[in-house]
Amino acid sequence: AACRLATTVSTTKSNSMRELLIATGNKGKIPGLLEGLKGAPFVFKTLNDISIPEGLEVEEPGTTYEAHAIIKAFVYGKHANMLALADDSGLELDAFPEAMGVQTAHYFEGTRAERVEQLLDMMKDVPAEKRTCRYHDVIAMYDPVNDKVRFAYGVTEGILATEPLGENGFGFDQVFISNDLGKAFGESTVEETNSVSHRGRALKRAKEV
Repeated sequence: AACRLATTVSTTKSNSMRELLIATGNKGKIPGLLEGLKGAPFVFKTLNDISIPEGLEVEEPGTTYEAHAIIKAFVYGKHANMLALADDSGLELDAFPEAMGVQTAHYFEGTRAERVEQLLDMMKDVPAEKRTCRYHDVIAMYDPVNDKVRFAYGVTEGILATEPLGENGFGFDQVFISNDLGKAFGESTVEETNSVSHRGRALKRAKEV
């Protein structure tokens, strides 16, 4: 409902603005993406606003954030014949440098709560001084008019909590304590999170692009 509302508000500003497709099926991302793009001269659309062929799936077989982001932007942008923006992000743990990262979305299985618990269990014996971590985000923008791709990047540093904090956000936001905010993204508003998050910083650069 929030996605539909945001789309309606943007659409009423002007019918002459170009449409921009937010190419993600992750509903948890959409409020933050729309907040970060606020003021950009586009009519925002989501995947709910376009007709997607039955069985169309966007796989993420790449080994980089850039590859995953551009696959989503390209496939959906080509299908809708619309300027498209997609992102890919990952949580990187200094204690386990080979874990998560580009595969964060699929590293653990289960519900959000189950995935958080699995991460906390993996980190249970790691002392406070070694629980440093960071989020990386890469935004890809694909334009079917000229077949060009542009990228924007963002990084934010933090500490992995020892228990879930707050109920906001999605993914691992409940256990990521932001160095900038001094609290977990799970305890922060969308506006607070976007002001310092990896995705918020990447969105700021994307707007400049």
